[in-house]
Amino acid sequence: MAEFPRTAIENLSVSRLIMGVNWWLAYSHTSQAKDRQICEWATRERLTGIMETFLRAGVDTILGIRSDLKFEAAMNDAEDRVGRRIESPGSMNAAWSWFPMIVRSNPITRSRHAFGSGP
Repeated sequence: MAEFPRTAIENLSVSRLIMGVNWWLAYSHTSQAKDRQICEWATRERLTGIMETFLRAGVDTILGIRSDLKFEAAMNDAEDRVGRRIESPGSMNAAWSWFPMIVRSNPITRSRHAFGSGP
């Protein structure tokens, strides 16, 4: 399979399709009931599978302003399965530049030993 098309934002290479996280983190923008339904559906294993599919297709860029432990664990799992890192271009925007810094540098959120096998 050919590599998914890429573009550059300043000095950062990003895939031209970007994974969004609203649905994965239960932001339905519909109702609290829908948000709860998404939370129940979005298990660690399901999120891992989705991210793995994106990575195998060459889509390795994610955009989002919030994270949680289940999401981080799924991201770690997908990266390990595929051998490719998911990039977060958050530093492009000062309004949420803290996001990739927390995700990528915090030893608690990025430690593969900090997460169990559950959701």
